[in-house]
Amino acid sequence: MPVYVELVNNSKILNAVAGSKSVVILACTGCANPSVAYQRDLPCEKIVIKDRVDTRAPAHAKRLPFAVVEEATRIRTLLESKGMKTKVVLWEWPCSMSSEAVAQLTNNSFSDEELVRMCTNADAVITLTCAEGTLGVRKTLGKSSKIVPGMKTVGRAFFYFTLDESKQFTIIDRGKSLIVPSRKDI
Repeated sequence: MPVYVELVNNSKILNAVAGSKSVVILACTGCANPSVAYQRDLPCEKIVIKDRVDTRAPAHAKRLPFAVVEEATRIRTLLESKGMKTKVVLWEWPCSMSSEAVAQLTNNSFSDEELVRMCTNADAVITLTCAEGTLGVRKTLGKSSKIVPGMKTVGRAFFYFTLDESKQFTIIDRGKSLIVPSRKDI
């Protein structure tokens, strides 16, 4: 059951990065991708089928994040219209950088040094992640860049995935999915 996160509004992001010349938009391909798909009613993943060299072998499919890439691109366009240089970075499970225990659970293959290199010279990093992902990015980058949460954790999700009619995208069946809000009274 993934974390369900919602996008913060444009004005909050623009206010947070005001004065920045260079911004990295770090997008989680884990929980954030289906959350954006659900919230924006977008396909979740694009199915890419590649044939193997041996034509007798069956084709295999690769799933590429779609919704969070669309959202990161939308934010990139918004920031560039304000004169900022931007870069989009896709990261699988940035929450794994928050603690060793989470890293073991998610089996993340990305390194902290790789993230630092990708965010070098950025005045700000917008995280399209859950709160734990933002914490992991903040822990990894330290004070080298301003960390701006682009999403907020609001609960858990039970997503029901299916293929669209073209069989080129996974989509979320909203009628069979369930969002469980976080309890505020605990």
